[in-house]
Amino acid sequence: MSNSLPKFIEKQNQPKRRLDLPPLEFLIYCVIRLVAFGIGVIPIEWASWISCRIGDLAYFVAGKRRKIALYNLDLAYGNTIPANEKKRIARKSFQNLITSVMEFMRTEKTIADQKDRFTLSGGEHLSNGLLEGKGVVFVMAHLGSWEYTAFIPHLLKFTCTVIGKSFRNRYLYRWIEHLRHSTGLKYADKNESIRVIMRKIKNNEVIALLIDQWAGSDGKWIPFFNVPTATTTFPVRLAVKCQAPIVAISCVRIKPGKYRLVISPEFRVDQSSENWEYETTLKINHFFEDLIKQYPWQWAWYHRRWKKRPKDI
Repeated sequence: MSNSLPKFIEKQNQPKRRLDLPPLEFLIYCVIRLVAFGIGVIPIEWASWISCRIGDLAYFVAGKRRKIALYNLDLAYGNTIPANEKKRIARKSFQNLITSVMEFMRTEKTIADQKDRFTLSGGEHLSNGLLEGKGVVFVMAHLGSWEYTAFIPHLLKFTCTVIGKSFRNRYLYRWIEHLRHSTGLKYADKNESIRVIMRKIKNNEVIALLIDQWAGSDGKWIPFFNVPTATTTFPVRLAVKCQAPIVAISCVRIKPGKYRLVISPEFRVDQSSENWEYETTLKINHFFEDLIKQYPWQWAWYHRRWKKRPKDI
């Protein structure tokens, strides 16, 4: 008895084993994959309706983003449209966000019946750069089903790399990479060396960059909807450096499961002008302004595109 007592006390003093649970990011990944499976087995019309209702909920719950959207609409449209219309556009913008996420989850299913889903215009604007072996610089915006712009290189059979940034959940990141790769799209982190990006263009590949977000101190103050805001000019500088044409691409939603892919004419860079960087980016901004005015509910108004200009600029 006396010999067993110390062993009992020692056992009681040992730290208790914790049950090893999967990391939270993995659980989040599993839930999202389960949701993706569910929306993949129902018709796109049903999935779109459900996405819109979730978007309505997000509009009412995300008060800060709703205020940003309405503020942006006031800046862009002023008094040219009534307040009720601005609220309607803002709410539908949230619907578009959730619908776009849903559509991206269905990428592999969309590939299977892509011929019935997409119409494409402007394919001829790519020919000069690719035939001359100079590559092409794509610029794009968070408009419509922007992830589906990947179907442009997929349908026209050329290599395209999109520049973006990774995020913390490695499980979700790998799955997103898989979905993008399923269309043949390549993905490069925005922190990669400029030499890597230039080498891709010189190999006659296409580089795609988003241009409609706040660019911070790296951007130039260029009007967007006639309101100056920090805008990246990197795509224009890259095109000039590599002597590659620069065009804009978009994917707007015509109705659930039906999309229009658009490739703009080349934006000519007049390097004889001292402000060629500014002037060419302004032309690109005007292009997306016109497109957004046609489909205002399909743009990301909830993003802080306009911020106060620093006093020292």
